Amino acid sequence: MSCHKFKPGQSEVIAKAIFIATSKFHHPVHAHEWSPEKTDEEFDAVWNLLLTGIA
Repeated sequence: MSCHKFKPGQSEVIAKAIFIATSKFHHPVHAHEWSPEKTDEEFDAVWNLLLTGIA
């Protein structure tokens, strides 16, 4: 198992940015945009980008 360490930063600011960046995937107003194939692919792309920035 690998252990990743996050870059130092202001945890509240980082958490808020992640929440905003991923809102399309959890906010009900976007439900009409959700489709299993497209949403999974888009979420993976956003999540991998975010992890690159914080790890």
